[in-house]
Amino acid sequence: EAQRISIAAGDRDEDGFVASTRLSTLNYQGRHDEALALAHARLDALAAAPDPFSRDARIAIGLELARTQWELGRTEQALASADDMARQAQAQGRSRDARLAQALILRSGFLRQLGRAAAAEADAQRALALATPLDPVLADDALERLADAQPPRLGPAFARTAQRPPDERRRDA
Repeated sequence: EAQRISIAAGDRDEDGFVASTRLSTLNYQGRHDEALALAHARLDALAAAPDPFSRDARIAIGLELARTQWELGRTEQALASADDMARQAQAQGRSRDARLAQALILRSGFLRQLGRAAAAEADAQRALALATPLDPVLADDALERLADAQPPRLGPAFARTAQRPPDERRRDA
């Protein structure tokens, strides 16, 4: 509904925020087939647009497409989509570090669920390094993913990482 009103008012969803939010909502509601159709329609509409806003929108929508594919049990497609979105975000340079961090966080979750702990941890660490100077909420997401990706160890490194999210939330509150 928000997208329809926005389009009727002449607004352009240049960065894909409205579409990716709609996709996220559909995924949350378990309406994955609708999300899949919407993602493909939006990506098709953006395919020919060469401007930076359209490239960023393709990444935002592509990340939600990967999430949709994962929820539909298409793990290989989801991982390939997340890989592709990370490559596209990285190709855009430092101006899109937040988008790259989002892609790495998503891919880290996929990798962890596939039992690829080392790769999941590496993605989460890289996402944390990218997000920390840019966005405290995104950095918190990366830190959570890192704590989740690290296999429980009896050593002090795991305990310190696991304690950081609640400590930082209390400090920032």
